[in-house]
This record gives sequence, C-alpha cells and structure tokens, in this order.
Amino acid sequence: MKMENYVENIYSLGETVTGQTQAMSQAVRKALENNGGVGIMTGSYDQNLSILSVNNLLLHSIGYTFDAFMEQTKGSLKNFFYDKEYILERDRFLQLHGTGEAQILAADGTVKNVRLCKEDATDEAGRQIWVMSVQFNWDHVNLALLNEAICSGFWYIDCDENSEIVNVNWSHEFRKMLGYQDTLDFPNKLESWSDLLHPQDKERVMAQLQAAIKDKTNRIKYQADYRMRMKDNQYRWFRAAAEGIRRLDGSVSRIAGIFINIDAKKKEVMQAQKSAAFHRAFTKADLCEYYVNLEANTFDTFKVEPSLMTVFEQSRTWDELIRHFVDSYVVETDKKAVSSFYDRGYIAERLKGLETELSLECRITLNGEERWVRNVVIRGEIEDSEYAMIFLRDITEAKAESKRHLQMAADNASMEQLIQSIVRLFDRFVVCDLENDRYKSYTLNGQRIYKPLGFYHDFQMQVLEKYKTLEPLEAIDILIAPDNIRKKLKSENDIYKFEYCSLDEKTYKIASYIPLEWKNGKLEKVLLASMNVTQEKKAEIESRQALKEAYRSAENANRAKTEFLSNMSHDIRTPMNAIVGLTAIAGANVENKDRVIECLGKITESSRHLLGLINEVLDMARIESGKMTLAQEDFNLSELVDNLITLMEPVLDEHKHNFDIHINRIEHEAVCGDSLRIQQVFVNLMSNAIKYTPDGGNITFSIEEKPNGFSELGCYEFTIEDNGIGMSPEFQKIMFDPFSRADDHRTTRVQGTGLGMAISRNIVNLMNGNIKVDSTLHKGTRITVTIYLELQEKEKEQDRDLMNLPVLVVDDDKTCCESTIATLKEIGITGE
Repeated sequence: MKMENYVENIYSLGETVTGQTQAMSQAVRKALENNGGVGIMTGSYDQNLSILSVNNLLLHSIGYTFDAFMEQTKGSLKNFFYDKEYILERDRFLQLHGTGEAQILAADGTVKNVRLCKEDATDEAGRQIWVMSVQFNWDHVNLALLNEAICSGFWYIDCDENSEIVNVNWSHEFRKMLGYQDTLDFPNKLESWSDLLHPQDKERVMAQLQAAIKDKTNRIKYQADYRMRMKDNQYRWFRAAAEGIRRLDGSVSRIAGIFINIDAKKKEVMQAQKSAAFHRAFTKADLCEYYVNLEANTFDTFKVEPSLMTVFEQSRTWDELIRHFVDSYVVETDKKAVSSFYDRGYIAERLKGLETELSLECRITLNGEERWVRNVVIRGEIEDSEYAMIFLRDITEAKAESKRHLQMAADNASMEQLIQSIVRLFDRFVVCDLENDRYKSYTLNGQRIYKPLGFYHDFQMQVLEKYKTLEPLEAIDILIAPDNIRKKLKSENDIYKFEYCSLDEKTYKIASYIPLEWKNGKLEKVLLASMNVTQEKKAEIESRQALKEAYRSAENANRAKTEFLSNMSHDIRTPMNAIVGLTAIAGANVENKDRVIECLGKITESSRHLLGLINEVLDMARIESGKMTLAQEDFNLSELVDNLITLMEPVLDEHKHNFDIHINRIEHEAVCGDSLRIQQVFVNLMSNAIKYTPDGGNITFSIEEKPNGFSELGCYEFTIEDNGIGMSPEFQKIMFDPFSRADDHRTTRVQGTGLGMAISRNIVNLMNGNIKVDSTLHKGTRITVTIYLELQEKEKEQDRDLMNLPVLVVDDDKTCCESTIATLKEIGITGE
C-alpha cells in the first residue's frame, strides 16, 4: 500500500471520490489532525514485530509515504514508537490488549501523543497477527502536556445505575507518576490504586470516593490528599480531585479526575508547620529577643516582656540597655557576671568561629518576684559581620521542675532498689490467657526453658516434661489447669502458690499465680511468677533431715535410758537384795562369828559393785552437763600399768584368760595428767575385754610412745586386743552412745549399764586423744587409745640436755645403725 493509493482512493459512505487536488489533500490532513482520525496497521508476532500493512490515513497523518515509513521503521514496530522500546519486547507485547497511550515521531520531527488500541487476529494461513489502531487528538495532546506541566495524571471510573463501579481507567501519565509502565504491571482495576494507599489514609480516602459516587445531588465533591506507595516502596503525597457525569436520576455515569503529585509542597508545608510550632515552643519562654549589631552598638527588638518595657524605652544603644537591665532587675550577687557576659567585645571574641551558643544563668527581680533566667547568645546569620541573636529566657519553672525531679529521683532510689531486688527474686514470668488458650513467657535471668509464646495447653505439657510437684500435692498438670487456677483464685487479692521441683530433684521452685484480668466475673488472664528456692529448700531438707536424725537420736537415747533403767533396776536390786539379805543373816547369826564375817565380806563386795554402778551414772551426768574436769598431777606410767594389772589380775584368773603385756619404746615415763581418769578408761576397756571373751581367751595390753615433734608433750598409744565375741558393724556405729548395749543373748547375761564406753570416749576426748575400734563378730576386738600427756620437768630437762647432742652410732650391722639414727632423730638427737 503506497501513498498515491490514498490520493486515488478516498472512501466516504461507500462512494469513491476522485480527482483530489493538493489543496484538498492539505485540507484532509488538517481535518484529520484536528478531529482525531484513526489509522490502522497490522503485523506479525516475530522477534522484530514486523509491520505487514499500514493504511493511508495513518501515513498521511504522520507525513510519510509507505516506502519512507518502511525505511524509517526498518519494517519493525519497535522503531515506530518514540523512546518506548521497553514496551515492545515480543513476549510483553503479546500480553498487551485493549487501549493505551504512546508517543510517535512524525516525518517533520514532531513528537505526537496518540491513543492506541490493540487486538489479535489470524491471517489466511492461520498465523496470529496483531492489529492496532492509532488515533490523533489534539485535545488529548494538550491534556498530556498539561498533566506533564502540573505533574498530574488523568483517570476515570464508570458506574452503573446502582452506583456500582463497572470500569476503571488509569492514564499513562497516572501510571508513570507511580513508577509503572503499562496495564501489565498496573491493570485498569480499582485495587491497583487502592492497595497502594497508605494504611492510615486508606479508609478515609475510600469513604470519600464512595460518598461522591453515591451522591445524587452533586453536592459532595471528591477531593482528597493522601499518600501512595510508589513502585520503589517509598510513600509520596498526592492530591486527587474529580467531577461526575450524571444520569437524569442523578446517579453517576462516570467520575473523572486528575491525580497531582504534591509531595514536595506537602513536605514543605509540614516542615513550615513544624518550624512554626518549634519556634512558638522555643520563644514561648523567652522574655526578650534581640538582634544586635555588636560593632555599631545597635539592636532590633523582636519581643519584650511588658514588665521590661521601661528598660527598652529608656535605651537607645545596646550598652545602655544592658546597663539599665543590670541596674534595675539583676540581683546584686549576679550583676558583675551579667555585665561581663553582655560586654560586646567579649561576645565578639567568643563567637569567632563558634557554632554553639553562649549562655549564663542568673536571677532577676520581676514584678517583685525573684526569677531564674538564662541569657543566651548565638552568632547572627549574616556572614562577615558582628551580629548576634540574644534571648532572655525564663527558666524558673524548669529549675523548680529539675529540683523536683532530683528530689523524686532521690526519693525513688530506695524504691528502685527495692523493685530491682524483688525482680531478682523471680527467674521468669508467664502471662497466661486462660480464656483464649494462649501464653507469653518472659525470662529475666538464666536459660530460656519454655517457648516464648504459644498455646497454654502446650505450656502445660512443657512444664510436665520438666517438673513435678512435691508430695502430697497432685500432679503438676492438674495444679496448673485453667479450671483449677480459677477454683483457687476467687478474687483480685487471691494468690495461688505451690512448690514444685525438677524431675531429678536438683532444682526447687515456687509458682505464684496472680489474677490480671476479669470479664463478667470470670478470670481470663493470670500472671505466673516463678521463684527459684533451690538453696533455701535444700537447707530446709537438710535441716529437716538433721531434725529427724536428732529426733531419732533422742528417741534412741530415751529408749536406751528406758532399757538402762530396766537393766539398772535389776543390777541395783541384785546387790541391794544381797546386802539386805546378808545383813539379816548376819543379824540372825551374831553368835556365829565365822558366818558373820562371811556375810560382811559379801556385803562389802556387793556394796562396791553398787557404788561402781552409781559412780558411772554420776560420771555420765557430769559429762553431759559439761562439769567433768581433769586433774593435773605427776604420775609414772609404769606405776599406772602395775596398778591396772593388780586390779584386773583377780578377774583374769577367775575367767582363766591368758594375759600378755607389751611395752615398746617408752622414752618418758614421768608425766602429768589425771591418772585416775586414765585408769578408769583402761579398767572399763579391760573389763569389757574380760567380760565379753569366753573363759580361757587371750587378752593383750600394749603401750608405745609415738614421736610427735613436741618436746613438752608425750604421745602414747595404748592397745587392748582380745579374741572374744566381737561386735557387729551396726553396733560399732552406736557403741559410744550412752546406755547402748549390743542386743545379744551373750551380752544380756553380763552386768553393765551401757555407759562405760561413752564415759571412756569423753575422757579421752578431754585429753585431746582418740579411740579407734577394730572388731569382727565372733573373732575379737582391738581397741587403740591415743592420748597426749605433758612431760614432767625432769623429763623436759633430760630432753633438753640431749637435744642437738651429736651421737656416734657404732655396730657391725649397718641396718641396725641406720634404724638407731632414725630413732634418735625422732627425739631431736643427731646421730651418725
């Protein structure tokens, strides 16, 4: 199709008009341009979007012949549009349908705005092709230029008779203002626009639009300022205004409007409002505001407190103003400082290169009341000059407020410490929404053991997996169930508490449920506060255990005393009955001297036995009351041993025991101590060995002096060993308890109070010694007693004479010499 075809064929109402002149051709072009003729072109969907046909109307409108047009566009639609290559990618162009807008370049170099409408079709071969109309309209061009000039875009919405939106159209300029390209990324739908409205503006703007659409009186106009989210996700301010085309019944057929970018203007207004508000707030407390020329000694006044007007009226220069101000208002103690501060030379020097302000606080008398003011000096805005902005600001209330704050801070310091201390008592808090089955956990210290939030029934399971309650409480999941919590918390002042611990019983806690929210008398929210009491609980458990052990010991002691009294009743009654009976026999046989002598002898023996029982009881009483003391007297260990043998020999012979004595390395025999108590200990131990060893047994008594490193003390180890009945491990644990005797038929036949071992151990302890027992049931017992005794003076002097004395040891046996040297070294003598 060529240009001359157009000249030869002009169609109108189906009739062909021929013979067109050049003037007619120009008139046709002008008519087409002014009335918006429509041109048609077709093409294929190859990669170049090749042009297949162009009608003469389109060619004539842009001033091309067909050949020139094809040469200019290289036969491709991509080259037809002006700077719109990104639209004409094949895959994207394939998706575009319906109307749109674009710019094309005419033959004379003019950029023209056109409206487009694109549809798809197939050719005779069945291949898909595109068909596009191009419309020229100067009104549209003028509107596009106007929109560009005022940064606006056009839009319209079509509505049915029920004021329901049936069609929406956003202009190309509208999309460009938001950063979008075409209908693919910004479709002609209401949601394309409404979804981008700022959340704080959306409800208001949509309500205004609906009100304008539904109004049938044409009184409600749509005009709104709002923020829109751009394609780059930044919000900007826009203004929309619209008018409606109405049907006869007043309903809106179409509402059309413009969309203007007012972001810069809006922000400028908002900044001005902020600045004005800041200035009002800043100057509200100012008593005076001056702009001072420091070099010329002049000033301009912007604000003056009425009470200071007299000073202002009397002053012509800055120096005069300051002098009158200081003399009339500044308190005496601050006058010198204020005069120096406002000296023009001082201000000029300080403001050189200084960006911050100068300030001075002082007191003035205003209307008979003393006020605090701050004098502020800031460098003027005019460069290369000696200008300053000066403010006199009332800070009396600020001073008072600061003082109150300081006092409040001081008053609240102890309260803050108290609160912090209380918070430290709890390791976590859980807000429990019982009504909605939710919870939220807050951990103050330590490791997070619960999920931070979730369902309350899941929280119950988390607790059950880690903790348990203490007996006799119910299971922990029952205690923290919502129904049970509501049952325990009846009012706002109730607190529901219980103790629980970890499954391994290493951690102990107290749970406290506190009511938070009620609705119609039903508890909906509670606060769970968890306090770690592991340290206190373990101390309580230990204390309780100690108390149980003390109770058990007291019970054992009471039982032992009961048994003791039972046994003692027999042990005391036996000698007493003997004494009473023998006395009666002696009285009946006064004439029979031999019989009387026999009775008196037996009475004496029974009396001694009874006295021994009584002495043991009295000794134990003295020990328990802390009144037993030890005598300090000189005695000889050899004599002590001789006396012990003399006392025990008759009993040993009576039971036919074999008795051996071993004395090893006794260097110091002369000692100081309570020989009677020592003898009492060994008499008790020997008596037990004799009594609890079957007749004909073996008993060994050994004594050995041990080195101890002290020249004034001797360490002596006494050992009593037998092959008697021995003791069980259980009885060895309580053998030193008062009134304790083995529960054995072999021991019950033996007289005793069960106090001997207790008395013996206490006496040894008073001597800073110890008793060690090694016994096996049915095999025998070995008891070792270690005591420390002070040496007599002659023993000390003898040791001092030998101390550090060199000794030569001579023997034909080297081993014997080495052993002797080692022994001498232990007693402080150097041998070689």
